[in-house]
This record gives sequence, C-alpha cells and structure tokens, in this order.
Amino acid sequence: MKRPLTVSRLLTRGRPMRALALLSLLGGLPIGLYAQRSPLVRQWQEAHAYICPAAIALSDEQRILGLYSYEERQSSLYGAMTDLPISLLGREHGVGAGVMNSTRGLTSGTEFAARYAWLQGLLGGRLQIGLEGVLARTAFDGARALEEGITDPQLPTTKVEGKAFDLGLGLYWRGAGLSIGLSAQHLLGAEVYLTDRYQLHLPRSYSASISYRLGQGSTGLSWEGSLLGIYHESDGYRSDLGLRAWWRGRFVLGAVYRWDRAVGIQLGASFSRLYLGYQGELSTQHRGQLHHELLVSYSFPLSRQRGRPQHYKSVRLL
Repeated sequence: MKRPLTVSRLLTRGRPMRALALLSLLGGLPIGLYAQRSPLVRQWQEAHAYICPAAIALSDEQRILGLYSYEERQSSLYGAMTDLPISLLGREHGVGAGVMNSTRGLTSGTEFAARYAWLQGLLGGRLQIGLEGVLARTAFDGARALEEGITDPQLPTTKVEGKAFDLGLGLYWRGAGLSIGLSAQHLLGAEVYLTDRYQLHLPRSYSASISYRLGQGSTGLSWEGSLLGIYHESDGYRSDLGLRAWWRGRFVLGAVYRWDRAVGIQLGASFSRLYLGYQGELSTQHRGQLHHELLVSYSFPLSRQRGRPQHYKSVRLL
C-alpha cells in the first residue's frame, strides 16, 4: 500500500524544496502558520514605494507602474502601483496606491496598499515622511496538497483564506544625486485567521537604502550605485548591491549582486514618458535556478493650477 507523503518523508524522498516551502508555513504553535516567504521586487529602484512608503510623488507627474516576475519552482509575483503629487492647504503632499499578488507553491497572497507622504524641504533636498495602510489577504490550498499526496496534521485540508490590516512607516530624503530611505512595514504584526483553527502571522520587516548618481545626466554617461538592506522576521537578512550605467538618461545597463543568494543583470530603456525594464538573475544557492522580472511604467503630465482640480494636459490621455 502506498504511504502518504508527509513533510518529513518529502525530505527523505529527494524533494527538499517542496518540504522547505511547507516548513516555512508552519508556525511555533501546533495549529499556527507563518506567513509565506516575503515577495521580492528585484527592480526596487524603480518600485521603491513597495519597500519604503515615503518614496512616492518623486516628480511633478502621476506615475503608473506594473511588474511581473517569475521564478522557477512555482513562484510568481505581479502587481501595479500609482502615485502623484497634490497641493492641499498651501502644502505639497504625495498620495499613492498599489496592489501586489504573489504565488508560492500552495500559498497565495494579495496586498492592497494606500500611501501618503508629507513633503518638506531639508538640507538642500526634500524630506518625505510616509504612512502606509495595508489590507493583506492570504490563502492556503489544502485541497491541492491532498491531491498531490501531501499530508500533515498541521496543514488545513481545504482551501482557506483570511484577511488582516497592517501599517507601515517610511522616511525618504533626496538631494543632488543622493537619496536615502528608511522604512518599517507590517508594524502591527497582524494575525490572519484562515479558519478558527488555523492562523497566520505577518512578519515585520525593516529596510534601509542609499543610492548615488554621478555623471552628465541627460547629455552623456552617468553612473548610479545603490545598496539595499532588509531584515525580515521570517526570511532573515537580505542585502542588494547594484551598479547601473545610464546613457543620456534613456538607456540603462546594470549589474546586481544579492549577498550569498544571486547575481544578475538589469536592462532598461526610457522612451519619453514610458520606461521598460528587465532584470534577470541566477541563483547562487540553487544551481541553474533563474528568475525573470519585467517592469513597465508611464508618467502622465498634470496641470498644477492653484485653486483648480488637477487635470491631464490632453483629453486623449483620459
């Protein structure tokens, strides 16, 4: 008689990746679950608001961004974000929103975020203080686990899902070529109740970033170096080191190194208000494992006439 697959048997049958994915779901309590591995946006320089809620309204235009990333072993991420500057009560502010959906093995998660940034000139640059509200939805497909022969007394046997609200904070300062960001997300450490028996914890994360651009900007060659460090309660530490070369502010070629995890290249091109980006990575932990991420963004010009609602300059863009 064929024996059912459990987490321990997966490890002994040469399927450690699936076992590790399941173990990452199991919490400290017999009936608790941890959140799935945190979704990773590789081109964070272009989608900085996903990591730092204060990094919105960085220009005088509305920006819409979409991305899709795929990793081997049944992992994917896609989402969209938008942000724009507004004038209110004689001050400049930033508002934004975003949605991210991720799938990893038997789990899936969706986060809906609303962001606000208070803008203030400081030290020859601009300081932004951001607040983020997040509605997180997480689902676990226990029925599919049974279909694949995976059994464990700590796992649900049906498809279950739950929702929770959480908060994030961020600081972002940008000067002449230099930018610095600090953030803390999922500050409440909210619990997502999948059922009365199963619950899931949203781990807190903390990040710091710095980038500096040097060169001739739109008239020639410029260089941008960046460093990102993140601590995630379930994933541990992560650090990304990047170097990008821009030609006339339109074309970009870069190299990326994620400490002890991956190496990759980044390509990008800007066509007026449209930007297209690609990042490909090769894992240094799992031989032959590749990751691909596509990103597209577009900026809409806004009319900033005082005392009137903001409008697009051309009705063809409506």
